[in-house]
Amino acid sequence: MMKRLCGLFVLVVFLAAGLASQAGGEAGDMVANPKYKFWAKFKSGATSTYTQTTKYHGPEKASAPGGVDRKTITYRLISASPDKVVVLTRVAEEDYLSTVESAPTRITFPAMVKKENLQALMEEWNAKEGKDEMIKVGGKEIKCKVRAGSYKVEGGTVEAKICYSDAVPGGVVVQTRTTREGDKVVAETTTTLVSFAETVPEK
Repeated sequence: MMKRLCGLFVLVVFLAAGLASQAGGEAGDMVANPKYKFWAKFKSGATSTYTQTTKYHGPEKASAPGGVDRKTITYRLISASPDKVVVLTRVAEEDYLSTVESAPTRITFPAMVKKENLQALMEEWNAKEGKDEMIKVGGKEIKCKVRAGSYKVEGGTVEAKICYSDAVPGGVVVQTRTTREGDKVVAETTTTLVSFAETVPEK
């Protein structure tokens, strides 16, 4: 479960596509963490809630009701400081006859990360900018920046697209991910923001 969950945060690295290439200096230098950036301006208690559906086309189809895995994922900001943010996440997953809710998981995003770590992720995903999109969330129109890219996995590729905004805690508004084995689609995942509380400190 955590491997799938981490995909949402890994893709936030798209948001800093120019950062790794623009940062100069020697190996071991520290650069701004894009995951920190999209939480740090909010007050403790800010939340983002998503629905995530994965439609299977291969052998895994039999493991989910109707061949579709459905989850509700909630992120809540516990604390934000100049050096790190702490986020608590909880996942509720639908089964054939029940809903299974995971224990809360605490994630810490430091404000700065090693430059080579960020560069390695950027090289893996090969993200490109797209045209801005307007996306409606709970009756509110949000202007989103867009990035898309792909990376190779054993036996195939994963194509991903993310729409994001700094008005949303965590940044992510919509994310899609398509996994292919050769030319055959084996899984399609869509993660959609359904609600958020943008508790921003007063200036």
